[in-house]
Amino acid sequence: MSIINVSTTESVKANQDLAVLSVKIKEIATNVDQAVKQTEQKEKDMLKELSKISENENLKLISSAVRGNFENVRDENGNSASKQNGFVSTRDYKIVTDSSGSKFAQIAEIFQNLDIVYFVSFDVKDQEVFQEKALALAVESAWKKGSFLASLNDEKIVDVLTVNYNHFHATGSMAMRGGNMEASVVDKQISATVEMRFKAEKC
Repeated sequence: MSIINVSTTESVKANQDLAVLSVKIKEIATNVDQAVKQTEQKEKDMLKELSKISENENLKLISSAVRGNFENVRDENGNSASKQNGFVSTRDYKIVTDSSGSKFAQIAEIFQNLDIVYFVSFDVKDQEVFQEKALALAVESAWKKGSFLASLNDEKIVDVLTVNYNHFHATGSMAMRGGNMEASVVDKQISATVEMRFKAEKC
C-alpha cells in the first residue's frame, strides 16, 4: 500500500461579458454653492441622456464630496506653498452593462460628449459556471495523474483520502480610460487548483 499526493491546475477561457464603468463628475468653482450647482447640472444632463437608452436606473451613486481646491505655488521667497483656488465638487458613480452590446458604446459616447471622466474594466457574469468547469477538469487531471503514479508501482487507486481545492483568476481583464474604445476585450482565464491524496494498493 502507498499514499499518493497529487496537485494539478486546470483553466478554462471565459468571455468577459460585463463592462463596468466607473464614472466621476468633477466641477470647480469659486464657492461651494456654485461647485455643487455645476455638479448637479452635469448629473441631470447625464441622467437625461442615459434615460434615452433606458440605462439611467442602472447608474449607482458611490460617493460625493466637496472640498477646497488647492494648488502648489511659490511664495515671494521661492518656497513651495499651497494656495486655495476655489472649491471642487465630485460625485462618483458605477454602471454595469453588457460588454458586447450596443449599450456599452452608447453609454461611453454619452460620457465623452458630456466631458465626463470614466474608467472601464471587464469581468465575467457567470463566474461560478466556469469555476465548476475548471474544477471538474482539475479533478479529472489529478485522478489520471494519481492513477499513472500508482501504475508505476503496479498499484491501483482504491480510495480518495482528501481533496482540497481553490479557485483563482489569472490576469485577463483589460481596462480602458474614457475615449479609448478601440481596444479589444480579452478572454479571462479562470483556473482551479486541486490537491488530492490517494490510497493505492497492489493490483
